Amino acid sequence: MSRGIPIVSTSAKPLIPNGHVLWHFRHAAASGVSAEQHVWHLELGMSGLLDLPRTEVIPADQRTAFDAALGDARRFSERLLPCRYPAEQIATGYRAAHGVVALAAAPAHDRHRMDPVGACRNALTCFRADLGNMRRWNTLAERAPGVALDVLLPPLSEPSPNEACQVLPFPYSKL
Repeated sequence: MSRGIPIVSTSAKPLIPNGHVLWHFRHAAASGVSAEQHVWHLELGMSGLLDLPRTEVIPADQRTAFDAALGDARRFSERLLPCRYPAEQIATGYRAAHGVVALAAAPAHDRHRMDPVGACRNALTCFRADLGNMRRWNTLAERAPGVALDVLLPPLSEPSPNEACQVLPFPYSKL
């Protein structure tokens, strides 16, 4: 039994479309959450963003809620993650997330003009994979203290220079 506004009803249609994705971003920015919990909720939220149906248009009020939740989560990430993950890649990951939300919020007839969408989805996929690596790194660190974990895990991916240049604001973006 969840407290507060129910995100999913027992009927076929959710009360808040994509509410579970939004919930993960809000929880990632909640006060008192640990770095591990933050990374876990970010990973789930970013996965949900990548799974947004391409044919569905996010309503304007939900777009505003996504932008606010992503902004809060980004500020929390900038505080918690820089010692583990480069700040530039955090910024790129969040710019990509905003880009994917902008695509889902754009009217269907305007989506063909959004060329950087592929770059946003690629950068977001890399960011999500890196979050998964950080989570696994923490698990291994707890199980094998003192072991050189960089030998056990692949290095965090770095976006190519072309990818980093292509993740830019585009129509309907609020960046």
